[in-house]
Amino acid sequence: MVLLAPQHQGYEACYQAVNDSLKRFNLDYFDLYLIHWPGTSKTKLQDPVNQENRMGSYGALEQLYKESKLRQIGVSNYTAKHLQHLLSHCSIRPHVHQFELHPCLYQPEVLSLCRENSIQIQAYSSLGEGRLIQDIEIPALTEIANNLGVTKAQVLLRWAIQHDYAVIPKSKTPERVKSNADLFSFELSDQQLAFLDNVHQTISHRFCWDPTDIY
Repeated sequence: MVLLAPQHQGYEACYQAVNDSLKRFNLDYFDLYLIHWPGTSKTKLQDPVNQENRMGSYGALEQLYKESKLRQIGVSNYTAKHLQHLLSHCSIRPHVHQFELHPCLYQPEVLSLCRENSIQIQAYSSLGEGRLIQDIEIPALTEIANNLGVTKAQVLLRWAIQHDYAVIPKSKTPERVKSNADLFSFELSDQQLAFLDNVHQTISHRFCWDPTDIY
């Protein structure tokens, strides 16, 4: 997976960036390429250039996909507004949408758009950069983990998997890497899933970038 940096937004810049990356890595194609951010570097949030450039970037990804230089294309950090606009104008629907997603940041509109358009949801910051398991007390999460005899991190990742979200957790600790991969020896009940689905109504947190105000 490769991400397009905000400074490379726009058709020509994006097209060149992808080809430069392929050349640098001596590859014929990338399996997955995403537009990392709906805005453009050094551009005001409400500047219409943001929309113009990201549509140009996506057009470049569509062309590179047709040239077989990209096997799958998609976006990252798009709000429902950004995604709806893209879906109304693109010729190839995104294969993947990657965004911050966990029980404390549940975005129903974005999730619905992805499901309705067969876009694979990829969750990042599933553990809230570690704060959901270290600093923020979520009673339902603690209780579920204790009842199942697993870690809170495992519960959060299993919650995502049971909703068919792809997850990309990271850790520098070998034991945690192993634990985070051990997600198929247990299953959350419908009631436990529902508890976690509703956490955002009382405990709401965003840990990473907020694209809400980008035109």
